[in-house]
Amino acid sequence: CGKKAPQGVAATVNGVDIPTDKFDMEYAAQRNSIVLQYGEDYLKEDMGNGKGTVDQGIRQYVLNNLVQMETVKQDGEAKGIKADIKKVEEQLNALYKQEGGQDKFKEALKKQGLTEEFFKNYLETKEFLSEYTKKMLEDLKATDEDVKKEYDAHKDEYFTANAAHILVADEKEAKEIKKQLDEGADFAKLAKEKCTDPGSKDNGGELGDFSNGVMDPDFEKAVKSLKVGEISSPVKTTYGYHIIKLNSFNNLEFDKVKDQISKKLTDEKFTKYLNDLEKKAKVKKYIDPKKD
Repeated sequence: CGKKAPQGVAATVNGVDIPTDKFDMEYAAQRNSIVLQYGEDYLKEDMGNGKGTVDQGIRQYVLNNLVQMETVKQDGEAKGIKADIKKVEEQLNALYKQEGGQDKFKEALKKQGLTEEFFKNYLETKEFLSEYTKKMLEDLKATDEDVKKEYDAHKDEYFTANAAHILVADEKEAKEIKKQLDEGADFAKLAKEKCTDPGSKDNGGELGDFSNGVMDPDFEKAVKSLKVGEISSPVKTTYGYHIIKLNSFNNLEFDKVKDQISKKLTDEKFTKYLNDLEKKAKVKKYIDPKKD
């Protein structure tokens, strides 16, 4: 930012210009959406941490997004990936019909500060991204060897468990409840009296069966550290303080989680690929969101 801008250019990616007209239209679309939800004054609110106002944040997001999209577009074109224009036309025709005709559709867009051309480009971009993502996930799919290696290194992370809990807001109260349980109090009875989780309170705190990745990470970590039948000390999560009783715990066999692991590793490879692509791109930004 701050470089002397060529006229009508918001940024360049590997020598390809992103027009300011495109930036202005994207910004207007994002801005109008925010205003419709929260009102005009919301744009002036400070986001904190030196990030500026909400309005400046929108401008920063739009500029970054356009640069990222141009980077991906160039990579996709080099790989021969294109949007399915037929699908785009089908979507537009469906919208025309829904709005009562093309003219009424244009009027609806105009009220939002948009044009039909902008919306069509939006649909084309959406279709392109769908095709690009599909192709890249196929090309970057994790190998069977990598999936098995990941499973062997992290077997304890893949499980099914059954547990009950007593959730309260205050740590002092949680410690008092743990003390009562250590002295022989009935877990289910205390849960019905004290638990603040409406989904499990009436069931004596029973949460039923769950697998890895479902619960809060700190809750899950505590579950993995318990023996079956054991009751935990207070465990802090974003929801409050839990006293957890573990009813059962079973590690999942490889065949039951291999698809889950494959997806995880493939997604990670795709994310790294996109990050590397962005790092290699030669980008010049000519708009300063906090000044213009």
